[in-house]
Amino acid sequence: MKFVVDENATKLIVDELRQAGHTVFSLHEPPLKGMKNGEVYELAVKEKAILITRDQHFLNPLRYATKNLTGLVFIRAGNLSGSEECKLVSEFIASFPLEKLQGKRQSSCVIPLACGTSSEPVGSRNEIHRARRS
Repeated sequence: MKFVVDENATKLIVDELRQAGHTVFSLHEPPLKGMKNGEVYELAVKEKAILITRDQHFLNPLRYATKNLTGLVFIRAGNLSGSEECKLVSEFIASFPLEKLQGKRQSSCVIPLACGTSSEPVGSRNEIHRARRS
């Protein structure tokens, strides 16, 4: 599986995914370090990779159409340590069949994660907004 890990997510996620044998494009490392959001989005689309980010700008469907992404794992801002954030994402990836997202073009590929919440995929924009407000 391919992932693009935004620089606002902990680098521990990059290390964990690589150890598990995934292909990871990390914005923590050159030459990707410092890429603008539009370039990050285009990279994820081009590589058919799942984007992992804490940047809620990627939730704007007018700017970044989720239908073009293989998947988007959004980690809601919170007071998580790097290891807690990594554990949250790792547990989600281990429990959710990400292969089902591969090649899908639908808004249900947006997965908002927050400490202490369900890591079930969200099916509609209304559910996304409800999940973000809780």
